[in-house]
Amino acid sequence: MPFCDQVRRLTDRPVCGVGGLTDPDFIEQQLSSGRVDCVAMSRQLIADCQWPKKVSEGRVADIRRCVRCNKECLGGLMAHRGVGCIYEKGRTER
Repeated sequence: MPFCDQVRRLTDRPVCGVGGLTDPDFIEQQLSSGRVDCVAMSRQLIADCQWPKKVSEGRVADIRRCVRCNKECLGGLMAHRGVGCIYEKGRTER
């Protein structure tokens, strides 16, 4: 987020927050304050594609949080197995 602050001072273009954004309350604070205009949640949405639904239903405690291990998302991609997550049960080689 500190880099977002630096970019915000240099441009009037939209600023996107990236990197480990998993907590709905924190994300909402950043959006509401205008610190960022949007957030990227690629790995978080791989870990739990139901994140938006769980947040909208008030089931924040049920969210599987990305632990940023990169084992099956980036690792799977690099090994040509496709993108996955350590949370997936019974993951098979592709």
